[in-house]
Amino acid sequence: MMAAGKAATIDGSVMVARSCDALGDYAQQVLAVPRRKHGSDEKLRFGLSEGIEIAQVPETYAYLGVISVVEGEDIHTAQGGINEFQVCAGASSGGVISKRAEAVCPRMRTSIGDYRMTLVLERCKTAREGIKMIGELTDRYGARTDNYIVGDPNEVWLYEEFRGHLWVAARVPDDCFVVEANTCRIGEVNSNDSKNFMGSKDLLTFAVDNGLREPGSREPFNVMKTYSAQNEKVKQGIPVPAYDTRRIWRGISLLSPSTNLDPQEPVETYPLFVKPDTKLGPRDFLKIFSDHYQGTEFDPYGVNSDEYAPAVPRGTLDLWDDPTRRTSTAGSHFQLNGKLQYEMAPVWGTERIIGTTAAVTTWCAQLRSSMPNPIGGLLWTGLAEGATSPHVPFYSGMTKTTKAYTVGSQKCEPLPTEVLSGSIYDEESAYWTFRQISNLVNLFYTATKEEVVPVWRNWEEELFRLQPSIEKVALDLFQKNPRMAEEYITNFSNMKATEALEIAKSIITRLHTIIAHCNSPL
Repeated sequence: MMAAGKAATIDGSVMVARSCDALGDYAQQVLAVPRRKHGSDEKLRFGLSEGIEIAQVPETYAYLGVISVVEGEDIHTAQGGINEFQVCAGASSGGVISKRAEAVCPRMRTSIGDYRMTLVLERCKTAREGIKMIGELTDRYGARTDNYIVGDPNEVWLYEEFRGHLWVAARVPDDCFVVEANTCRIGEVNSNDSKNFMGSKDLLTFAVDNGLREPGSREPFNVMKTYSAQNEKVKQGIPVPAYDTRRIWRGISLLSPSTNLDPQEPVETYPLFVKPDTKLGPRDFLKIFSDHYQGTEFDPYGVNSDEYAPAVPRGTLDLWDDPTRRTSTAGSHFQLNGKLQYEMAPVWGTERIIGTTAAVTTWCAQLRSSMPNPIGGLLWTGLAEGATSPHVPFYSGMTKTTKAYTVGSQKCEPLPTEVLSGSIYDEESAYWTFRQISNLVNLFYTATKEEVVPVWRNWEEELFRLQPSIEKVALDLFQKNPRMAEEYITNFSNMKATEALEIAKSIITRLHTIIAHCNSPL
């Protein structure tokens, strides 16, 4: 996850971005969810949270979101989205807590997890309000080590939690950005500075009462050093810095090269909030989502100078080391794009690159106070892997999305491997169309990457050039009739979403032709 304050961006927008990793069958939909009224006795049940239910509010807000739809559930998980007030929410798995903290912090089976992101979109008018609500839900139902970023056109917050009911949040300075990579990053906090920090009431006292901090200590209270396992990860068998530290180093280094960070330093030495060398735009965040440390010694595609040898040996990894967890990182190895055009097998490496093939969505939100909310909120949305997929501009004021983007739900039907499937392939689904491209490129990387990646990046560049004129028309229409403006941006976004699918299908045709040729050499 990444975010930037309004003084750190080219156009004064607050930006929020996220790459969501999962197994490739975790299909996503892009939905324009309308405002809805609810009955006074209506309850909201969370299917994955020990039967927890809460009272529904009288009315939920409209939002545009990337949604993981599970059939039969009352509420679905928003992987990212923007609501009608330009509140944006994104989530990721958080950091590992220390053994000392783990011994005294209970595991909370009642936590409602990432459903909190959907609730932020449905119920909150500001980012600060969103963080407070997340905190209140954590106080009541517990934490499960999640990270969240919540923004609006004026400010953006980073939220981290541990276990029990412990959580902390820090406001990103307006002139800075933040990079988060499945770890704990918030260090020193000042509980008296409510403008820039929030947290559970017992964040400090719990540490003292349970032996995590010396009573009467005059040292500044550092949340990360108190609760996280950042310095213990190697001992626990978690690959550091290859898993999280490297991604933080790389993100900061690309956005602010003058920091001149050492890629081998422990994560806590990296600054949390950083001023960019030049002001940022959505291109900058989206580019990072396709990064594999190219040009550095950590590039896994350059680990072997023999172009006919794979990055690491294949055929020895058990993908399903624990079928109940459905993990895809067995043995601390991570899937990369296939290196050889004549090999039908994935390549594995020990570096967890940013531009991972495991991404099921990558997106960047622009939140702009200079425009009416329906036009000011813009979600540049990619489905499937970041490098091989297009990022379609979906405006928060859209009233509907085209049908293909509303197909693809989690059916939980068994596969021959006896592992439950998140979703079943559906040729009508936009997600599965873009996933096809990722799958094919990952199998025949050398022969196919140039047929895909430049096509999408050039397509996106044309959209960035077109954006000012589209928004000028939308703003003119909004002054005359807001509904006309909503219809205009709905039609524009859906037209580009459909265009992306048409291009994708032509790419798939080309890829199959190339692969047929490469897979049957003379």
